[in-house]
Formats: sequence, C-alpha cells, structure tokens
Amino acid sequence: ISYTSANSSMAYRIYGDIVKMGGIAYLYEKERTLTNFENEIVANINNAKLFCYLDSSSARNAAYVVWECEQAYKKHLHREMDFVVLLVEPEGAWRNSDGVFNEINKIRYLDLGLSKYNSNRDKSYDFQEDYYNALRTICQKVSLDFVMPVPNAKDFSNELNILNLHSLEQEILVNDFQVIQYRYGSKHANIESRLKFLMADCDLLKLQVISPGLLLGSILLQNGALQEAYSVYHKITTQFEDDPRGWVGCSRAAFHLKNHECSLQAIARAEELARKDKNNPKIFNHYSNIVHNKIKLLVMLNRFDEARATIESIKAIRKEILILPEFRILRLSIEIQSGNFRSLKEEYDALVQFFRTNEPNRNDALILAELEYNIAKFYCSKEDFENAIVHFENAIAYDHHNIIYHSELALLYYAIGDQEEKIYMLSRNFENWSPEGEQDFYYFGLLKYLSGEFDEAKQLYLRSRALNFQYYDQLIQN
Repeated sequence: ISYTSANSSMAYRIYGDIVKMGGIAYLYEKERTLTNFENEIVANINNAKLFCYLDSSSARNAAYVVWECEQAYKKHLHREMDFVVLLVEPEGAWRNSDGVFNEINKIRYLDLGLSKYNSNRDKSYDFQEDYYNALRTICQKVSLDFVMPVPNAKDFSNELNILNLHSLEQEILVNDFQVIQYRYGSKHANIESRLKFLMADCDLLKLQVISPGLLLGSILLQNGALQEAYSVYHKITTQFEDDPRGWVGCSRAAFHLKNHECSLQAIARAEELARKDKNNPKIFNHYSNIVHNKIKLLVMLNRFDEARATIESIKAIRKEILILPEFRILRLSIEIQSGNFRSLKEEYDALVQFFRTNEPNRNDALILAELEYNIAKFYCSKEDFENAIVHFENAIAYDHHNIIYHSELALLYYAIGDQEEKIYMLSRNFENWSPEGEQDFYYFGLLKYLSGEFDEAKQLYLRSRALNFQYYDQLIQN
C-alpha cells in the first residue's frame, strides 16, 4: 500500500480490513524490518500480487511515493502484478501530472468515497458503500473472500445455490432480498416486515438459510428492539449451531440487555467456532471482531487475567491483528483499568502522536475516545484531577456527542468546586439534544442537576429508573 502521511488513516483502514479477511499486506509504518528502506520496498513489491496506490495531490508530490509507483508500474506493464489506484481526494488539476502518473491516469481509479465529501464534519464518517465497493474489488484481485458486516444479496444467493431450488423461485427470493438490501441502506420504515415475509416464504419452502435472519437481527438491534433481536439470534443458534455469526448476534443483544455474563458466554462460543473453522474464510474473517468484543467484555467485568490470556492466544492464530489500532488501544485499556497505566505510558504517547498526524476515521475516533475516558477514570482513582480533566476533554474531542463523558467531567468540576461556568458550557452542548435510551436520560439528568435545573433533572431520572442507579444527590455525596 503506497501512500503519504496525509492519507495514513485510510491506508491503515485498508490494511486492517485486508488482514482481517486473511490477506497479507505490506504497510511500511507497520511492517518494516530492514534498515535499508529501498531494498525492503523493492523486495515487497517484487513479492506482491497487487500494488495499491492512494492517489492524492500530496502523494504525487512525495518523492518516495513517485519512486514506489515507478517500481510497481514497471512490473504492471510486464503483467507481473496488478495495479490499483484508490482516489482519496476530489479529482482536479492536480491529476494532470507528467512521468509515471501520466501512465497511471490511464488506469480507472476506485473512489473510496472521501473524494465526494469536503467538509471536516463529513470526513469523520465512513462512506461504507463506496469504501466496501472498492474493498470488494481489491479482494477479487488477490483471490480473497470479501465479507460484508451484514449479509447481502450475493451471500443469500450463494446459500440458495446449494439447495437445488427451482430457478424461478430462487430469482424471486433473491430479488426480494435485493429490494430489502436497498431499503436497508435507505432506512425505509417497513424493512422489518418485508424481511419477515421473506423469512416466512423460506420457511414455507423448507429452506434452511441464515442471511435473512442475520440481517433482521442487525436491524432490530439498530432500532432498539433488543429482546426481539435476541430471540431472532437465539433461533439462528439452534438452526445453525456451528455458525459463529448467530452467537455473535446473541452476544450483542445480551450485552445491550445488560446480561453481560450471557453475552460473554455467547461470544466465547463464537470464538471457539471461528477458531475451529479457520479454513473457511466466510467464518474465520469474523475472528478479529469476535475476539475484540470478547476482550472488551472481559475488561468490563474486571477479568483482566482472562483478557490478557485471550490476547496471548491470538498470537498463535493471527498475530498480525494485534498491531491494528483497535487492539493496541484495547491492550492499553486492560492495563489502565487494572491499574498499570503508567507502565504503558510510552505506548499511549505513540498512539496519540499517530492520531495527531492522521485524522482517525469514525470507528477509530470512538475507540480512542473510550481509551481517553478510561485514562481519565484512572487518574480520578488516583485523585490526580488535573490529568483526569485533560483526558476527559480529549475523550470529548474524539466523541463530542457522548453524554457520559460530558456529565462525568461536569461531576468532576463540581467535586473540585468553583467550576460553575465550565459546567454550564458542557450543558450548553446538549441544548437541542434528545436522549434516546434510559442511560441517556440518566446522564442527561445528571448534567441538568449539576447545572441547577433540579426539576428537569428529576423528570429525566424517573425515566431511567430501570437502571437502578443512584439519585444525583447520593452520587455527588459518594
């Protein structure tokens, strides 16, 4: 993968997704082993099936990127490797370049989506359709099985292909799924009922298929129908006991239902199945997400030794995923919450420096925000409030709509006294905000209470009573 530092975040994302799908990729910042830069680059280009060039104005002005492209394009001309151009900047006069880029311009580029959105706000979000279309093409060129986060019409069609279904019946079912898939992207309101009709048709035809149920469970989770989502996933685990995806869904639903032990048991079963079926890319490609969720649950339950043991076990299965940002952050979180943060301060500083020079995508930003929040809580436990405030503010900078980070920082300001203006400013960030769940109601109420709006705080607390959290005056006293 050839890129400049300005495009590092996207390069890391592509690298991570390729590795998660079982591929082998070379990214200089991650994989360098030799002291001779040029020899290492040439060796890796010579061994590669595909060269991915992230095309931008900064890349075309970077001497080392020009040199890498020259080396790779020579092999491409001799049909010794494929060459993919990934556009990460709006097309403009900067693409009218001489030399090797004049030839590269003849290759049809893949648009990763970022080129269509220019504002800073838009860039913090993932444009999944464009990105996944490009990633699918990359996977095809290197004979990797591309796995979408949720099943698509092609997955459903592949399931039906092995069931000896009449061609007309199959065409009708696949067309129905395609319509549902389109509406899923467009967020139409009747998508659940359409999926249920499709599943009923499959039952009528006595078809054992998993894709519609997985998609329905995902939609129900997004819409907050947690118990129904759990029921859908549980049914999948009885019909497809050896497929980890149903167990992953059960784990997600149980987690949101606050049954963390049940969630952990389900994700542990998913991990066991994914390891057992590691020669099946459609299954094993979910492995990194499965173990990531398992480790997060273990940390939440303060089972730090088990979390560390899980990380150690990854080394024997797929050690390359441990260098991905989310796993590095997770390892830090384990040590922070078990009280060993200071021993890993150097690694934290390296991660922060990386994200300061490379704008994180939305997912990375949320993970980093959670890390900063955990560090803030660590410093609170040590009564180092000055450092705690710094890390709370960092967490809010990465995830500025998170009500928990705002309310707990406000609580810290309240505890150390004489910070009314700062509490007021935190509260103003949510003036036109609408809480969506019991946890939102509780923490929004806390923010209102700390701002002196006691009646509104009480009403919000009453809407969160199912959580059995302390009322705000008791919380403050403790």
